[in-house]
Amino acid sequence: MINLVFKPLLWFSFSFLVLSVPVSDKPLFDHISGVFGPTAQGVIDDFGKRAGETVQVGKKAIKQLFETIPSSADKVEIRQSSSVKKIRDVEVNPKDEYTIEEKELLKNILNQ
Repeated sequence: MINLVFKPLLWFSFSFLVLSVPVSDKPLFDHISGVFGPTAQGVIDDFGKRAGETVQVGKKAIKQLFETIPSSADKVEIRQSSSVKKIRDVEVNPKDEYTIEEKELLKNILNQ
């Protein structure tokens, strides 16, 4: 537990001291930043641009999703509630002819 706090703190302090060493009247960090600064700024700008595009695409997709959902969907009108599901008979208007074994299998599936 102590290592989780002190080890990163130790490394941060060490890197801070190294980057603070003056070289030609400027800290080492300023020299490194001068070399890698434009590249890093380009990466940051590109990341920001792509993140903005991703957010716009996500907003558009969500808007389309909610526009395609019918407003009258999922209306449930029940006068009674029950914790046990009642199984309707499989033979009510079957579209195909089922054998007795198939009917039993269907009933077993519906019972689950």
